[in-house]
Amino acid sequence: MKKFILLTIAFITLQSCSVTNVFTFHNDGTISTDMTLDMSEMLAMEAKAKQGENSLRNVNMPKFPKEWQSVYDFQKNIGSKDSISEEEADLFKRSMIKGLFKDDKEVGFELRFSHFPPEQFASITTILDKGKQKNTPLQLPSFKWEGKELHIDMNVFDSKNDDEQAECLAQMKKMFNIELNNTLVFENKIKKIKGKHPFIQKIDAHTIKIDVNAPEGKKKKKRDSEIVIITK
Repeated sequence: MKKFILLTIAFITLQSCSVTNVFTFHNDGTISTDMTLDMSEMLAMEAKAKQGENSLRNVNMPKFPKEWQSVYDFQKNIGSKDSISEEEADLFKRSMIKGLFKDDKEVGFELRFSHFPPEQFASITTILDKGKQKNTPLQLPSFKWEGKELHIDMNVFDSKNDDEQAECLAQMKKMFNIELNNTLVFENKIKKIKGKHPFIQKIDAHTIKIDVNAPEGKKKKKRDSEIVIITK
């Protein structure tokens, strides 16, 4: 699995990339996720600097399929020799991946989990990020969902009582030009939001945006360590 794990953390070490997560919370207590990692800007910069063709191969990425394929089959196709357990095999067979293309050029990849119970969602993210740095696309944010209420651990994004740590995170985002987009979509309408945090924005009756690139002027506003979103 090591080759695939690298894909999920690549945005930390690569400059000028965009990570978009869309989490859908279903009434039956399951979660679906669509994650897109777009490195087109970084690849264009490297191609210009080297006066050569931009390619994911230059950043040690495998070739991704043009159509949706199970992560399990993808692992076999790229020749991964890492052993996986029966539980991991089941989760990989239910997870999908495909390449992201612009102007017929591969610029990233898309990853999809469909209707995973929270415990399986936690398992797959732990497996893919095992032994690696925190704050990867799949670990943002920390969810507890049971079909009606969503609990979000905001400490994943910053430290309520550690301004130095929060400032360090902000500087890292500026330095590496990382664009993070997290959208939460609920099948039922949102009834109430408990807690306040400058990163939390209600877009409409079904949608919440977690804006980790909130303006600096917002950083002194109240920051609760937990946000609870209650649906109807």
